[in-house]
Amino acid sequence: MIERIENNTTTSETRIESVGRATSFNPEAPPPASLSERVRSLRLPEQQAKKSARGIVWFLVSLCFLLALTTAGLGYLVISQPKADDSKSADSVSAAGDRKIGEGYQASSIGSVVAESQGYIVPVHRIQISPKVNGLIISLRIKKDADDPGVPLEEGRRVEKGWILAELEDVDYRADRDHAVAALEEARQNLLELTEYRKKEIDQAKARWNEAEVQRKQLEIDRRRSGRLKSGNALADRDFEQADSAYLAMLAREQALRVDYDFMVRGPRDNRIEASKRRGKQAEEDLVKAQWRLDNCTIRAPLSGSLLINDADKGHIVH
Repeated sequence: MIERIENNTTTSETRIESVGRATSFNPEAPPPASLSERVRSLRLPEQQAKKSARGIVWFLVSLCFLLALTTAGLGYLVISQPKADDSKSADSVSAAGDRKIGEGYQASSIGSVVAESQGYIVPVHRIQISPKVNGLIISLRIKKDADDPGVPLEEGRRVEKGWILAELEDVDYRADRDHAVAALEEARQNLLELTEYRKKEIDQAKARWNEAEVQRKQLEIDRRRSGRLKSGNALADRDFEQADSAYLAMLAREQALRVDYDFMVRGPRDNRIEASKRRGKQAEEDLVKAQWRLDNCTIRAPLSGSLLINDADKGHIVH
């Protein structure tokens, strides 16, 4: 250490001497500056140092702001990313656990249950099905049609719209339907008789009247002849009386047949036709009502769905 210091001292002295020698050649040059002045000359101006310090501060602030903005953007992307499907995660976890438990485990096939959850199933539409007519329940079986033997009516079974759910005793309703059919047929026949055969009946009435008129004329001739014979005492009173009574009877018959003919042509036949039409309309309405009651003895599903509660039993009378 001492030797190095000495060497450094010697070197500095040599440098000073060399400097002195150099300055000795130029007498007009200014005197050499001291060491402190030379150190001050090497310093930066204060304003320039302040500006550089401010630039560094702004650079650091901008860098922090960019880092914060980038961190916020990455966080938003992570939060907004959709979560993985629970069923897939549960499937992978269960599969991994099963592989750890036993080597002979095989993965469940497509369509098998991979997750279970407890809860309540609430129907969108809940309809209470009840018969529209009174009667005795004779069948509680689900049928697609009348020929299908069906299956027992149980809660939870799936049914389609129009399927048969129950049947009621229909003896009375079937008899009412048959009675309405017979009444309608009778009304149609009466109307047919009043309308279709009217012309023939008029012709028949006119023919009877004409026949009675001819017979009356003949009896009138016989009566006149009997009167002449009686005046000549050639005919007994009894024969004349018989001829006279036969004439008068035929005259009355002719008048009656004439009235029947007029009644047939211009009588209340149209009113009878209208009354027969009204009776036919009423018979049709009675048939529709009787058929509706008979059809409602078969209870059908109003829509497709599942049966929730069954409060009826075979043999019960519903109202």
